Amino acid sequence: SYAKEKILSIVKNVKCQTKIIPFGVSSLQPIINGLAGAPLDSTPIRLIYTSFIGPYKHQINVIHAVHKLRKKKYNVTIDLVGPHTDKKYSNRLIKLISNLDPQRQWINLTGELPSLELQKFTSDADIGVFASSCENLPNILLEMMSAGIPIACSSYGPMPEVLQNGGEYFDPENVESISKAIQLLIDDPEQAAHYAKNNAQRSSEYSWELFSKDVFKFMLETTKTQ
Repeated sequence: SYAKEKILSIVKNVKCQTKIIPFGVSSLQPIINGLAGAPLDSTPIRLIYTSFIGPYKHQINVIHAVHKLRKKKYNVTIDLVGPHTDKKYSNRLIKLISNLDPQRQWINLTGELPSLELQKFTSDADIGVFASSCENLPNILLEMMSAGIPIACSSYGPMPEVLQNGGEYFDPENVESISKAIQLLIDDPEQAAHYAKNNAQRSSEYSWELFSKDVFKFMLETTKTQ
């Protein structure tokens, strides 16, 4: 709905048929567990953020936010999964990582992963982070939901429309806001488990079978009116 409103505000003088058809998400059998450890436990709480490395994905802000938590003695690590598509931004990110975590003890930079491997990698994480400020319908967010993990998520549209009551929201351009949202999930494992359960259930509404049927149905309806 967010994307539709944005588009129609620009092409408002164009008469056309419209229909919102959400993408599907690959089926997973989520394993909903508690967080791996408390803030001071020896077992780190593992965060995952999957996305290409780019300015509006705000990985740099996420790293600063996690660093703030570690300075508070929260035992957290983060996996950044995805390709480096913006060289300038990637260089800034790598330089920051070299300064904050030269031994790579809590930041793991991973390139693209095959779909099945990414599903397993996501399911094994404790908390998903999604810090984008510009999306249409983010498949990455759907995949995190399908994995059955709680999510610290950007409050920018359309993320709240998709995630709904599946996590804690933050301003992706504000480091303190990101840090606080992640901390809320860590400090309240019971609420985090509730979010994870909601995500697993809600993700079942996003089916590739329904997507394909709705697309072809809409195409046929549209051609009949031409």
